[in-house]
Amino acid sequence: MWAGGSLLIGTIEPLRLRRSELERKLHRPGAAEGLRDLGVASFDDLRGLFTAGPDELRAFVGPGPLLTDDKPLVEYFLSLPRDRDVDTSPLKGDVTRFIEPE
Repeated sequence: MWAGGSLLIGTIEPLRLRRSELERKLHRPGAAEGLRDLGVASFDDLRGLFTAGPDELRAFVGPGPLLTDDKPLVEYFLSLPRDRDVDTSPLKGDVTRFIEPE
């Protein structure tokens, strides 16, 4: 989870962040524009947006059935709280475990 829940990223493989890879993307026109739209102009900006990883999110949402494309249990937009915002402030994930040394 990034930016307090505004961005969720899912991966099949474990998440690995590389400074050099992001710096290359910041110089590619399409990728750079998309990243800047998210407020990411540097690797440190990306680090600063990190909110929580899979362990913190599992603890935050608790147990429940798995939602998959072939067995959709809810429609996402209908499951969002309508009368309140979800407080993600207790989530304090550490992004450093996903950063690979250069």
